[in-house]
Amino acid sequence: MFAIESYQNIHIQIIGRFPSLKALRHAHLCSYIDVINPKYGDRLFVISEHFPVSLKLRLDALRGDEEPRYHINNDIIYAFIVKGWRLMMEA
Repeated sequence: MFAIESYQNIHIQIIGRFPSLKALRHAHLCSYIDVINPKYGDRLFVISEHFPVSLKLRLDALRGDEEPRYHINNDIIYAFIVKGWRLMMEA
C-alpha cells in the first residue's frame, strides 16, 4: 500500500502532465476535459468525452473492408505520435 505522500506525488505528476493530454484533438479521439483532485483521499477524477460508438465497434463493422480501417488506424497513429510529440516538445 502506498503512503499518502506517494499518492500526492503521483497526483502532482498526473496533474502536471494533464495539459498535454487535454491539448490532443482529433476527430477519432475523445477529448480530456478536466482532472479533479479532491482535498482528501487517494483518488483523482478524470473527466472526458464519451462516444456511444467505440473504435472497436467501428472496426468490427468494417471487417473485410481494409481501406477505411487503414485510414482510421493512420489517423489515430498520427494523432498520438506526431501531435503528441509536438506537444511534448513544446512543454
